[in-house]
Amino acid sequence: MTIQPLDSEHATCLEALVQRRTAELLSINQRLQQEIEARTQTEAALQESEERYRSVVMGLREGVMLQDAQGQILTCNRSAETILGLTEAQMMGRSSLDPRWQTIHEDGSPFPGSDHPSMVTLRTGRPCVDVMMGVHKPMAVSAGWRSIPSP
Repeated sequence: MTIQPLDSEHATCLEALVQRRTAELLSINQRLQQEIEARTQTEAALQESEERYRSVVMGLREGVMLQDAQGQILTCNRSAETILGLTEAQMMGRSSLDPRWQTIHEDGSPFPGSDHPSMVTLRTGRPCVDVMMGVHKPMAVSAGWRSIPSP
């Protein structure tokens, strides 16, 4: 097989095709660079927002627990640890309905599982406000949980 040189018309056509394709690729590359820059800025803003949120929540005097859709505790702030006398590690994966603690009304009567404020919020998507409750941990010591002394 012999390779024939291109005549000038074909060479010009091929050169124009290469130039057009190069321009398209440069344009695509520029758009990708812009998208990467925008994503990097968005990720930085999200990280800053998360750090600000974490700082605010961790600084609250109120106990705060973050739960998943099934009610399992994912994390908590230091105030929740102090209030409940448990470490975050001891609460991880537990539910507000865990039998080793019992949320109670001001009069000492228990919150039924379906009426527990966090379960109501998870079910309805609306926060429960102005709810006064306590926690009774009848089996905390026998279940292997240790109390943390209050500061």
